[in-house]
Amino acid sequence: KDCNLAIKESNGEWIVYIDDDAYAKENFMNILNKQIELNQYDCFGGVYLPWYKFGKVKWYKDEFGSNIKKNNNNGILNNISYMDGGIMIIQKVLLEKYNGFDISLGMSGTSVAYGEETHFQKKLWQDNVTVGFVEYLIIYHLVPMYKQNLSWFLKSSYANGRDAWITFHQTPTVLKLIKLTLSILFNIIKKGVINLPRLINEKDYYKQNYVIDALQTPANSFGKLISGTKLLIGAK
Repeated sequence: KDCNLAIKESNGEWIVYIDDDAYAKENFMNILNKQIELNQYDCFGGVYLPWYKFGKVKWYKDEFGSNIKKNNNNGILNNISYMDGGIMIIQKVLLEKYNGFDISLGMSGTSVAYGEETHFQKKLWQDNVTVGFVEYLIIYHLVPMYKQNLSWFLKSSYANGRDAWITFHQTPTVLKLIKLTLSILFNIIKKGVINLPRLINEKDYYKQNYVIDALQTPANSFGKLISGTKLLIGAK
């Protein structure tokens, strides 16, 4: 893959990235052009909603395939919230200034990996570049059947954690790894206990939802623990 190809080939002042398995809402370009004319942000993201081209299993919730809850208002994002890579609009001069995305990160073929867009945004925060979120700029992102599977949730969560050290420009330490180990055990117990009544009492809360709520965060932490340990001891 080369997500920086657009930087080399484009002639415009802005570059729009959307996932290759997504389609834009019918008014996307009008909204996009108006937002650029407002000149509020140096780069900005929007909303992706789920698109079930091949069907939907009963336990899969729309929020799993959307970023609405992560960014629930318009405005300038801080260094805690990030644009999602599925929909990003960036000034070309910024991409050139920071040499685009680190192509060693993120998806490649069938390899599940993350972080190139967040890694790029961390550079922007350091220079106080204005990053925004526009809730009415919408695309529909495909949710294939393989992503409606428990193994995908745990695998992708693990991969997110595994790639987090590089993505967020962090350095592992022994203390951080100890805290990660404790958080894994704590969250498995805490989330398992908290969500058990929902499994028993709520008709639309399925065993798959329970497993996701109980294990998704620990899977992320476990991925970060494993990769952090390897980084700390110099393993490849």
